[in-house]
Amino acid sequence: MKFISALFLIAALNSLQAQITISEILYEQPLWNTDLQYIELLNFSEDTINISEWSISGDINLSVLPDINLLPNEKYLISSDFNAMIDLGLIMDMAEWGPQQIFGNPFLLLTDPTGQEVVRIDYEQDDNWPIPTRGVSIELCDPNLNINDGLNWALAENSLFSGSNVLIGTPGETNTCTEIQTSSINNTESKRINIYPNPCNSVLKIESDQAYESVAVYNGTGTELLRFNYSHKIDVSNLNSGFYILIIKDKDQTTIKHFSKI
Repeated sequence: MKFISALFLIAALNSLQAQITISEILYEQPLWNTDLQYIELLNFSEDTINISEWSISGDINLSVLPDINLLPNEKYLISSDFNAMIDLGLIMDMAEWGPQQIFGNPFLLLTDPTGQEVVRIDYEQDDNWPIPTRGVSIELCDPNLNINDGLNWALAENSLFSGSNVLIGTPGETNTCTEIQTSSINNTESKRINIYPNPCNSVLKIESDQAYESVAVYNGTGTELLRFNYSHKIDVSNLNSGFYILIIKDKDQTTIKHFSKI
């Protein structure tokens, strides 16, 4: 009977694995006078999960998370500056890490109560990550896809204000990105296509060792802004400054590139 109970407990714990994830990260501090960074956790299971025995390590070390029950689809924020989050109008239960620890390109590990690593984010190991400017967060587009593939992340586009200061992100709210740039699209040959100059002010040039049929420009929410056929030069002069997704298609594959407009 004890053996059966042990098996049931193991099965129950395994059912929670990969049901909590890191769904948003702000690591580029805003331009205003704050060292604000934050991590957003998401419970995307159908069960309520207590996170007190979960832990985060890597750039941020939180060996014990708060004794909080996360409801299905509920989010929980952990930041470096609690007061800055309040000033942005965020009225919700959240935690703060300290002392003031600032991290660069994220390397984060989320570990479940059994000690098993559930989420591993290693920004340095994947050149497909979106590149945010100061005060812009990156968002996970779909928690069911590979979290450590930069193609499954996008730049946030929602604005939060603290007086005259602005932060672009969705802490505690629904993410703004879609699945348009996810790894469900074949990107295996993306290194055979180069784009330049990047950042670009007016004309973006595409250099490829193979023919392709169409080129489209999308913003971070997956909205198509421009489309061209068989073009090796893209006029982006009318786009606002920011980061964009370039999707290059031929009959056999789709290649995704990111570029910034200045």
